[in-house]
Amino acid sequence: MKIEVLKNNPIRLTDESQVIYKEANQKVEIKHVAKNTGGYIRRIDKDHYYTVRDGEVHTFNHKAKSRKDTINSLKRSFSKLKELIDINCTEPKKVQFITFTFREVVRDTKVVYDSFKKFNYRYKRYLKKHNLPSEYSYIVVLEAQGPKHGYCWHLHCLYIFKNCKKAPYVPNETIQTNIWKLGHTSTSSLKGIKSISNYLVSYLTDVCLDEENMKKLKGKKGDKAVVKNERLKYYPVGVRLFRTSRNIVRASITKMTEAEAQRKLGDNSILTYEKTLRISNYENTTINIVNYRHYNKINKK
Repeated sequence: MKIEVLKNNPIRLTDESQVIYKEANQKVEIKHVAKNTGGYIRRIDKDHYYTVRDGEVHTFNHKAKSRKDTINSLKRSFSKLKELIDINCTEPKKVQFITFTFREVVRDTKVVYDSFKKFNYRYKRYLKKHNLPSEYSYIVVLEAQGPKHGYCWHLHCLYIFKNCKKAPYVPNETIQTNIWKLGHTSTSSLKGIKSISNYLVSYLTDVCLDEENMKKLKGKKGDKAVVKNERLKYYPVGVRLFRTSRNIVRASITKMTEAEAQRKLGDNSILTYEKTLRISNYENTTINIVNYRHYNKINKK
C-alpha cells in the first residue's frame, strides 16, 4: 500500500456527500472518503478479505513486518493519545502528573500494568481515608528506556480530578514509600504548561542527547540537542502504549452529510488545516482518496 499527499483536493463535495464528523472540546475534524471501485480487495471483517478478481478469501497479516511498521503504528497511537489528553486535561490545576519507576528492571508490560492497577487501589483508599477528592479519571503511558537501561519500562500517569477546584496534594514521599512501594516516584505540577499533550508526547518520543552526541550533531555548548521520535525505536512490536480509566472522555464521532456537518459547524468556526491523501496499491491503482478538514469552534460571548 502507498500513501501520498495530494496538493489539490480532486473530490467535489456536494451537500449529500457522506462525511465523518468528529468533535472534541471546540475542535472538529471532518473526513470524507471517496472509495474507488477499481480497488481489488474487499474487507470481510478485521481478519479477512477477498480479492475481487477471483473471490478467494485471504487473511490480513496484522503483525508488523519491520521496525518502520512498528514506528508508524506508534505514531498513530501517540496521535490518539494526544487527542485524549487534549479532551480531558483542559485545566492543568485539576491534573496530577506522576512518574513511576521500578527498583528492579521490568520488561514485561503485564507486570507493569498489574503493578499500576494495585497502586490505584491503594491510592484511592488513601485519598478516601484522608478525606481528599477520590473520584478521578486517568491516562497512563509507557515510557521506553534505551539500551543503557536494559530496555526497561517506566510509567507516566495523568490523574484528572474534574469534580473539584484542584487536584489533591499528596506528598511525593508518601506516594513513593507508602503507596507505590516498588521504586521511585515523581509528582510534578503542570502549572504554566500551555499544552499538556505536546509536553508529554514530546517527552515520550524524543531523546535529549548527552554532551558527546551533541558535538556529533554540531550542537552549541549548553544547548539541548533533541532527536525527534528517536525513542520510538525502543518500543517492541505489539506493545500497548497507553491505557485509560473507563470514565475517560472520548471524541464524539457521527456519520452525516456534508450539509449537516456545515450546519453543525455554524458560522463561528475557522478552517485551520486541510489534507488530502491518495491511497493506492503497489500496482498504482487508487483504492481510496481521503480528505481531512480541521476546524476550531469559536465561542461567541
